Amino acid sequence: MEAIMRTTVFLDDAVIKKVKDVTGLKKTSQIINVALDDFVKRQDRLRLARLGGTYKAEELFVPERRSF
Repeated sequence: MEAIMRTTVFLDDAVIKKVKDVTGLKKTSQIINVALDDFVKRQDRLRLARLGGTYKAEELFVPERRSF
């Protein structure tokens, strides 16, 4: 069972509409979950790059393909 956290956030309506149009996601909670998941993955890639890998941090950001 997933843990669910309820919170209040103030979001730019125009940005949310644009994301919905681009991604096809319908719920704002879906948008936030996808964005947070992508942020964590990007930070993990950057952390690994700082540990001395052979790739530069800029080269590691490859957006994942998503099916909506």
